Amino acid sequence: MMPIHSCTHQTRREFIKASLLSACIAATTIPAKADIITDDEIKAVLYEDGQLDIYADDYEPLDSQPIKEWSIPRDQGPNAGKSPFYSHGDLIKSVTVHPGVKPITMRYWFADCINLVTIDFSGINTSECVDMQGLFSGCRELVGTKTIRSKASVYLKLIRSYMEALDITREKAEIVLQNERGWSTIGYNNLTEEDCSTYVLDLSFFDTSLCRNMSYMFHGCGPRYSSWLRNIEPVLNISSFDASSCINMSHMFDECGYTTLEYGSFNTSSCQDLSFAFHRSGMKRTPLNSFLDTSSCINMSGMFDHYTLSQSDISSLNTSSCTDMSYLFANCILPTELDLTTFDTSSCRSMQGMFMYDDSFATPSGESFLFALNTCFDTSSCEDMSLMFYGCSNLSQLDTESFTTSPSTDLTMMFADCSSLRELNLSGFSEESLTLYLDSMFIGTSERLDITWPPDWQQVKEDVGF
Repeated sequence: MMPIHSCTHQTRREFIKASLLSACIAATTIPAKADIITDDEIKAVLYEDGQLDIYADDYEPLDSQPIKEWSIPRDQGPNAGKSPFYSHGDLIKSVTVHPGVKPITMRYWFADCINLVTIDFSGINTSECVDMQGLFSGCRELVGTKTIRSKASVYLKLIRSYMEALDITREKAEIVLQNERGWSTIGYNNLTEEDCSTYVLDLSFFDTSLCRNMSYMFHGCGPRYSSWLRNIEPVLNISSFDASSCINMSHMFDECGYTTLEYGSFNTSSCQDLSFAFHRSGMKRTPLNSFLDTSSCINMSGMFDHYTLSQSDISSLNTSSCTDMSYLFANCILPTELDLTTFDTSSCRSMQGMFMYDDSFATPSGESFLFALNTCFDTSSCEDMSLMFYGCSNLSQLDTESFTTSPSTDLTMMFADCSSLRELNLSGFSEESLTLYLDSMFIGTSERLDITWPPDWQQVKEDVGF
């Protein structure tokens, strides 16, 4: 190659031009996407000690060695079915969300992080988040932060629980508590710090005003099956949650391990799906009637399956829009004097298994009681009553005089295994549907069952050999 100083002027100009062009290209080269954070993604890094850091802006990495890094879209789309961290979920023990994180969807973010204990959400902004489905699903060790409550508030809560459980006055409840604890005096000053300590998962700063999907959000979450927190009663604080935009809360608290829900102004008036929302939930210290607005709810299937309800919880339900009540009270612990006179079932199309296996139909003395539905249940729209009272072994009398069925109504095993049932009024039932399902309707019932049949049914009954 010819030396530069011996080049012609034209050659030298071309060389300088080419050099300047190369320098400009080098100066403006865009780094690979993996090396930067765009407005549409969030970054996460997991360290050897189980710490997961989630960030969107400038971030100072920890000294320990990272074992995995992720880039998460701010909007995962409506079909994301598993956690972005699922491959390392069992290694995550604590999470810190740093300032600047502003997701649009958080579907299953921490689902099945079975060893996750604490989360610091102080840096998150959820004001644009529209989907939180399964956010904490399966986080069975997640308890939040240990909190010391005032002695006076803890003492008052204890006394109230004794008063309700034993149906006694406050003075007697204080004496019972004093005797059980072996205190020499009555009063909250006897409580220790351990008595006043609990764990609180504080999500009170979450902005959920745009969120439309909270289904499975706390499904299986909390220390219900924890190996080290069996005796505490943890608190879930969602006091700032605005659910006015949310239409889907199915399975939201299904098998949730928190015993107390601090809900503030939680508004469920727009929710259309509450199916299995409280199934096997541990929230025994939360009066649902204080916040549950079901005026828009269409699907209540399994809503209280395996749950303990008070009469006030039931009386507050607005069922005027509900079309699906299947398994609504299945396996449920109901109040001994159940009152369903406020129930509007005129739109309901499915009552399948609605009271299935409700063995609580008995008075404290053990005597079964009359379950009266005559004044409230409109079954004119119902297409499926199969298994409706299946396995209600303590139910002795059932007033269903107002029940009507069409020829196509499914009555399969409707009263099967109601072994204590003695009186039954079926005068409003369709003869066609009775004829079709008669063989299975009364399996496991007593031979002494006294049934009031529809008019002119006697001949039909003899014809089918019942």
